Amino acid sequence: MPSYSPELIQVMRAALDEVMTRIPADQATPAIKAQMAEFILKAAAQGQTSYEGLLAAASDQYHSILSILT
Repeated sequence: MPSYSPELIQVMRAALDEVMTRIPADQATPAIKAQMAEFILKAAAQGQTSYEGLLAAASDQYHSILSILT
């Protein structure tokens, strides 16, 4: 299991909070938030550590999920 620095955890949390503000309120369920967190964790595990990169990783995946759900 990867180990993340406190600084990276803060960046991941900020990216998650930001991506959740971009999701319409009626779709911002706990399940979607958990999936967004998973995408961010996977991106970090693959070496992505920038706020912008983590945010993009989650945002890109959200659009994929949205297309499946609608």
